[in-house]
Amino acid sequence: MSRRRATWLKHLRTSTSLAAEHERAARALIAGTRNADGAALARVLHLDASLTVDGGGHVPAPRTPLRGRVEVVRYLTRVLGDSEVDTVIESVNGMPGVVVRRGATVVGVLVLRVRRSLVCEAWLVANPDKLESWNRR
Repeated sequence: MSRRRATWLKHLRTSTSLAAEHERAARALIAGTRNADGAALARVLHLDASLTVDGGGHVPAPRTPLRGRVEVVRYLTRVLGDSEVDTVIESVNGMPGVVVRRGATVVGVLVLRVRRSLVCEAWLVANPDKLESWNRR
């Protein structure tokens, strides 16, 4: 096997397992917020997890990143656990992420960085200007 093919196969295996790891984390995150189960949600988050929320000045959002499992659980439970929103797993930048809809309108896209099956960083884009392309689909 050529070196180039071996490198490509290694990358493919790594990306496939990384995507599966992201999807497992996203599913656990959604289940924890749907069931208002903070303990289950905490189990998928790294102890030092951080969450950055981009509201773009249009949507209320923390001004600085939330740090630590407790703060991230509190925020995600409140926002994603809202009975008026629906959360689904979709590809976001090539990896499984969480898309948040209110009715037919995308109101948030959550991107995850997963390491060793735990979410260590997350970014929630709630800025309507940045979600226009999601709402044109």
